[in-house]
Amino acid sequence: MFRNFRSSISIQLVSLILGFSLSTQAKLNTYSISSKTISIDAKEHWQVIENLSSSPLVLLGPSDGIKRIVITVSPTTIKDFKFDPLKIKESVSDYQDGRKQWLKKAKGELIKFFPYTQQKWNEIKEIHTIGYQYKVLGTSFIERTYFFNCGNEVFNINTLLTDKHYKKNKNEVEDLLRSIKCN
Repeated sequence: MFRNFRSSISIQLVSLILGFSLSTQAKLNTYSISSKTISIDAKEHWQVIENLSSSPLVLLGPSDGIKRIVITVSPTTIKDFKFDPLKIKESVSDYQDGRKQWLKKAKGELIKFFPYTQQKWNEIKEIHTIGYQYKVLGTSFIERTYFFNCGNEVFNINTLLTDKHYKKNKNEVEDLLRSIKCN
């Protein structure tokens, strides 16, 4: 009986610790990446994972039971970069060729490319973005890549959403991106 009681207490204690860890992690919004600090206001139903695979920061959005929104935040190896929109626009065809090659290997279908644009977020005044929509294994995906300077480093953010997630969560994803601060 004492063993069962002790086991029960241990399980409850572990559950309490895990619950506390998960709830406190959900409230954190500042992360160290490279030599910078990135702050993101993600709602509590988003899961934030540090150092997953090759990405220092991954945000996983609401699940539809099968797929989830994925946002990755990574520094690049580029330092002290001056964005030249004309040169960037020239590299759009390289980007598109690379995406077409990947789709061919993945047996996917291109739906459309999103043009290169420049944006402003609340705290980051110069964001460069490009993307595309494609279909793989019967599912339509929207993928966007964002680049911005954080001090002397260029950072990259990638978003990947199914078409369903995009229609349902577009504003929430945009709010999350606009909330990003970099120091």
